[in-house]
Amino acid sequence: MSSRSDLFRSVFGDRVLVADGAMGTMLQAADPSLEDFEGYEGCNEILNVTRPDIVRSVHDAYLEVGVDAIETNTFGANLANLGEYDIPERIHELAEAGARIAREAADHWSADGRPRFVLGSMGPGTKLPSLGASARWPRRASRCPSWSRSPSRPPAPCSSARRSALR
Repeated sequence: MSSRSDLFRSVFGDRVLVADGAMGTMLQAADPSLEDFEGYEGCNEILNVTRPDIVRSVHDAYLEVGVDAIETNTFGANLANLGEYDIPERIHELAEAGARIAREAADHWSADGRPRFVLGSMGPGTKLPSLGASARWPRRASRCPSWSRSPSRPPAPCSSARRSALR
């Protein structure tokens, strides 16, 4: 095989590949501090530079249980999402760091002869756009204020009053 993509196509043609999931949930379960987020609460991509150890531990946990592919921690490394945090100039820095962490983890776990792959994660991000509602809600509010951050309990639903205010 001449490249990783050729190897990926070859393996994918032979069997089902299993990928990881729930990167954000796993990162939040690690309970990073507001300092870890550089004050940008909920911006998981910041952790690629401030706490690469946490991001790497998520990749390692998935690879240890046998996944074939891991996704980069870059779902929100885009203009729309990082613009909401007023840091769009950091897209390249955060995306590159996320890709580097994933590649290092995949390479480490591929040392046993079974190839592991990295999938780039792209999305709109997890932050809701402010839509001019910043007068009612703090600009950096990324979830309903009543939600619990405890990984052992599901988040409590927003009250009907809060849901109405968020519309």
